[in-house]
Amino acid sequence: MEPLKLWLENFYLGKGKRLQLLVEERQRAVLTGHLLLLALFTCVFYTFLEIGIGNLFYVPFYTTIILISVGSLLFLRFGWFRLAKLTFLIPIVTIVAIFTSLEKHETGLYMYFIACSLCAFTLFGYSQKSYAVFVVLYILVLFGITYLTDIRLFEPVPMTEEYIRSSFISNFLISTLTSVVMIYYLMLLDRRSKKRLVVAADKLKESRKRFELAVLGSNGGIWDWNAGTRRIFLSPKIAIMLGYRINELQYVDDDWIVKNIHPDDLEDFTNTFVNHVKEKTLFSIECRFRRKNGEYLWVYDTGHAEWNSDGKVLRMVGTITDITKRKEAEYILREQKLMLEKTNNELDRFVYSTSHDLRAPLSSILGLINIAQMSDDPKELTSLLDMMKVRVDNLNEFIDEIIDYSRNSRLEIVKNEVRLFELLEEIFENLQYYENYHKMTIKNNVPKDLVLHTDCGRLKIVLNNLLVNAIKYHNPEREQSYVTVGALEKDSFTVIEVEDNGIGIDEEIQPRIFDMFFRASEKSIGSGLGLYIAREMTEKLDGEITVRSQKSRGSVFTVKVPAGNSEHQIA
Repeated sequence: MEPLKLWLENFYLGKGKRLQLLVEERQRAVLTGHLLLLALFTCVFYTFLEIGIGNLFYVPFYTTIILISVGSLLFLRFGWFRLAKLTFLIPIVTIVAIFTSLEKHETGLYMYFIACSLCAFTLFGYSQKSYAVFVVLYILVLFGITYLTDIRLFEPVPMTEEYIRSSFISNFLISTLTSVVMIYYLMLLDRRSKKRLVVAADKLKESRKRFELAVLGSNGGIWDWNAGTRRIFLSPKIAIMLGYRINELQYVDDDWIVKNIHPDDLEDFTNTFVNHVKEKTLFSIECRFRRKNGEYLWVYDTGHAEWNSDGKVLRMVGTITDITKRKEAEYILREQKLMLEKTNNELDRFVYSTSHDLRAPLSSILGLINIAQMSDDPKELTSLLDMMKVRVDNLNEFIDEIIDYSRNSRLEIVKNEVRLFELLEEIFENLQYYENYHKMTIKNNVPKDLVLHTDCGRLKIVLNNLLVNAIKYHNPEREQSYVTVGALEKDSFTVIEVEDNGIGIDEEIQPRIFDMFFRASEKSIGSGLGLYIAREMTEKLDGEITVRSQKSRGSVFTVKVPAGNSEHQIA
């Protein structure tokens, strides 16, 4: 059976063309071929039958149907399917109408009109239903003419009762057989369609399950933007990602997206989206999205749009992936890189400057020793020893600064309770033997009950360096030099001010005084590390240090570090 079926299909359509057609299109073309063969053989049979009984009146009509069937078969083989169907149905219906006008109604020729109507809709199908409707309308017109009017192209043929009965039986059988074939074919199509739908549904279900597993296994969520409604579907994964319940965030509009993207990222997001929709460029961007609690998380947003034939966007589907941890890691790496670069630069300067600053006092001491070895004067020797002591003290101070710098970069922050007034009193006590200390008036105006929680060791070094600088660079021309320290707590910060009436700092060099080894001039005292260390340690405490100064009038250094909440005014 299968070889016969393939042979017929190849006969109707040709082997090459048969393989190129869609399943339903091929089936309708094959059905057309079957009907053409049925009409051909039926007319051949009736032709010989009419000739056998000596009735030649119908032979030209049967011959016409035979020629039409052969022509339609040729059209079918050439791939002109619509033409093959029309050239078959229209002449057949016309000849049926002619036969109806010749024979009595009792022969049942009207049943062919029903069969031909079924053939029209079956052969053309839904996609070409307009042609089927045209054929049926043509049938209705012919039916009205033949059964409702007296129009006759030929004179009626005299018929016996036996002929009428046999004609009715044959017409009934042929039209019924044809109708049954059409209905069976439609049922077959329906069955095959259902099978295809079941197979497609199973594949879709399987594909959907794979897709859902892939989505659940990933760190991303799905979004689907409808360009017509301007609405965006957000998958449960996105809702959870943004801190919402699953059913709380499902459909949003364009404005919701704009409101919840970080303002600094909105322009880049908008430009990327517009370029994708209009220019079909890649839509891929990293931006910050606001969560329900107001915090922002970094996401990687990517998608692709669908356009119609006019280039108008219909929809866009994409994914959002949480990349906050990656961004945090990148930030840490970037900070570490900057810190490493800073450390390397400072290390180069540190090695160069420390070698010079260590060698200078040692060379000076060696020179003083050589002079002392050549002198027998006790007074001169005492003077030389005093100068040596000063050089050793300077060297010792420089080594202490190097140690402070090293500890600040290596040691972790250790916070504890610090009573600022008591800490300053301790610093003042340690400085009382410092040169020129007793020439200064030093005031501790910090409230005695002011307490902050910070790294006591680092804060002590910061304040010590500021006070040492105030003493070093006091103004000897003033009758009374002073240093005043005051503090208050404001907005969860402790603000400490160290004010003096010393020589002051030129305005143009003020931005550089916190640089490593910076000296205002060759006459400057010290290593140039004190203020640098003060700034580094203040920043280590998450604070900041600033200066206000006027030449010959004095300076005010302000240290701001995190602390408690009580309010105290600067004295």
